[in-house]
Amino acid sequence: MEKKYRVSYTESEKILTTICEVYDIDNSDIMLKFVAAVLGVLVLIMMFIYGNPGGGTTSGIVMFLIKYIASFIAIFIAAMIFNRKIWRGAVKASALAGGQENFAERMKKRKNPLKVKMDFYDDHFTNITPNKQKEYPYELVTKLLETEDGFGIKYKTDASQTFVPNGMMGFPKNTLEDADFDEFKNFLLERCPNVKKIKKL
Repeated sequence: MEKKYRVSYTESEKILTTICEVYDIDNSDIMLKFVAAVLGVLVLIMMFIYGNPGGGTTSGIVMFLIKYIASFIAIFIAAMIFNRKIWRGAVKASALAGGQENFAERMKKRKNPLKVKMDFYDDHFTNITPNKQKEYPYELVTKLLETEDGFGIKYKTDASQTFVPNGMMGFPKNTLEDADFDEFKNFLLERCPNVKKIKKL
């Protein structure tokens, strides 16, 4: 089977920082949404247990819930804006440190930087290093992520299990060989049945 696209790079601090940034920003978004949702539910439960929302009447409770939901949505949106405009800088700084640390750790284990290739076919993609090659069917892909400079593919690490941690492969956009990146993204969207759109980070 002929490959359609190839990503090829040699690991460096800069490349690992780009990959860490994709991973860290996505995790930051997920964690913030989770914390906001849990706190919102806890506050609502506590108000019903220890307060008297809406004066105890049916109409009062309905109005209270409407106002609460509207307030929660406004706070949630504000949290997302905070995450993108302010917190994102801290996450990028963490990614820079992570890239440097990961590269230093990897170089302790090998003499030369690792060469990585990813080949994309019609029904699967492969991750290729000098000592290992592994295939991943597109059905395993759960999420496609994009930053200004990087791209990430999240996938199920165990196809037979529903609730398992996702793995992730990332790479800088400029490591895609001889192809238009928008065409490449459309190629992936057409072949990943569990992904409806690419998450912009």
